[in-house]
Amino acid sequence: MLLKKLPKPKLRGATHAVFLAPVNRDPSSIQARTDDWLQSSLGSALLEREQVLVGEALKSIFGIQLLQVGAWGATDGFVGLGNTRRAALVAAHAAEGVSIRSEPSRLGVASDSVDIVLLPHTLEYDPAPHDVLREVERVLVGEGHLVLMGFNPIGPVGLRRLLSFRGYPASLSRLYTESRVRDWLKLLGLDVVDARRYFFTAPVNSARLQQRLAGIESVGSRYWSRLSGAYMLVARKRVFTLTPVRPVWSGRRGLVGGLAKPSAMPSRRQG
Repeated sequence: MLLKKLPKPKLRGATHAVFLAPVNRDPSSIQARTDDWLQSSLGSALLEREQVLVGEALKSIFGIQLLQVGAWGATDGFVGLGNTRRAALVAAHAAEGVSIRSEPSRLGVASDSVDIVLLPHTLEYDPAPHDVLREVERVLVGEGHLVLMGFNPIGPVGLRRLLSFRGYPASLSRLYTESRVRDWLKLLGLDVVDARRYFFTAPVNSARLQQRLAGIESVGSRYWSRLSGAYMLVARKRVFTLTPVRPVWSGRRGLVGGLAKPSAMPSRRQG
């Protein structure tokens, strides 16, 4: 069945859902399993920590439009933290609070129209993370900001994932190191201006254990930050300016062709 290609709309708030091309996977079941994990004691602790970090990062970033790509927890858990006039949530499934239904790798958003983009573990759930970042760069305005969160493959969550046969957290596609994501952002002209490493707790669903390990965050960020469970990167879109090349004029004036050499004088005959 041929589908008519719809124009990419500009964001106009978060009141109505815009449905674009159908998605290839089953995003509803993936989101359901993710929501179940985020409601566990470990997932709740992670979500609470991330909301604090995102709120701190967005305090000094201003603009008109904020766009969250990918649902992570409550639909209003992050979009309401920004200092923008409007905020919208893009997800691959239809749900209450979702403003635009679209694949993260094919955003139905106009180019150069968003001031802040949030990617809460979106790269890890999408099979085409490079395309997601290209779309982010496309929709961001010049000097716009990206706030990205990801799990550390060599941290507690990454090690727990190696021991799980069903994947951990649920439905996660793949984990990417902070250095690799930094390289991707650099290639796209996105400069990392801030980085946070967090979630040093043990990956065990125990509310009592999470309370006992509450003070490990400050200790871990100081002494073994590279072994964090997750990281957050804040990047700014670089603006390339054209610098006119002016001709360099010489201060000296020269004669065209140079000076002519005098011809040899004829010798006088002595008589």
